[in-house]
Amino acid sequence: MIAHVRLISVILALSVLLTICPTRLSAQFSWPRPIEEQCVRIEFLRPTLAQDDPYLDISGYTLSLSGRVKVGESTLLTAEIPYVSTTASFSYPALGISESETKSALGNIYIGLETIQGKGPVFWEVGMRLPTLSEEKEDAAMLAFFGDVNRWEAYVHHLLALQAALNYRNAYQSGIVLFFRTGPSIWIPTKSGANNDTEVFLDYGGGIGYENETIRVGGGVSGRVIITEEEFLFNDKRAYHHAELGVNVRLAQFRPAVFIRFPIEKELKDAISHTLGFSLAFVF
Repeated sequence: MIAHVRLISVILALSVLLTICPTRLSAQFSWPRPIEEQCVRIEFLRPTLAQDDPYLDISGYTLSLSGRVKVGESTLLTAEIPYVSTTASFSYPALGISESETKSALGNIYIGLETIQGKGPVFWEVGMRLPTLSEEKEDAAMLAFFGDVNRWEAYVHHLLALQAALNYRNAYQSGIVLFFRTGPSIWIPTKSGANNDTEVFLDYGGGIGYENETIRVGGGVSGRVIITEEEFLFNDKRAYHHAELGVNVRLAQFRPAVFIRFPIEKELKDAISHTLGFSLAFVF
């Protein structure tokens, strides 16, 4: 039994590592919330892998708890605690083999600041991911690379990630909302190893939506390009993109939401078909 459980861990690790090469990943764009909102938010992500293996099944989820609170007239303190769980099941009925293993881990915690530019549509953010993911539990974070593409840097052990971004979000009287985001992400290894280089990425994204007093719907496309290397992830590509559609409902101080993400590049489509997400925020 122990041998089969170890086999599951090896297959799980290789299936993800060979697909996405997680040593060169960075944070991506996410649909920005209204600038003035202070909130506590919990988010659940469930990825669906594009795997076709009758003997091996990999499933899991990503859970994130985050918050935003004003610490000045134009500044908000932000924080996020990510948690991931991955289950690998191996079944071979002809030989009477059926094993399953679940691993869970706390990811790299994020702390940052957002600065509002008066009453305008522009705000800045700076922050960092602390290296809080345990190396011994890194297997638990493998599925998060597929299901939580907005926060890949949260699931790499021995890594300090520095981020900055310029955000633009403008809501017009017609209800149309335009948003755009761009900024660098810097990955600094905190432990010597085979891949000990500091990497720099440029993240970008934008989209359009509609909102009124009770509902907000929209979609967008985001991407990233690696600056410090000639290739990024696989097949000599330097850039990666994905699309997202979502709906958010206002119920008094609560903000339930559902969204779905699709990879755009064929290489990642071969690994994952989509990711379904749910979130609930309490605004104060």
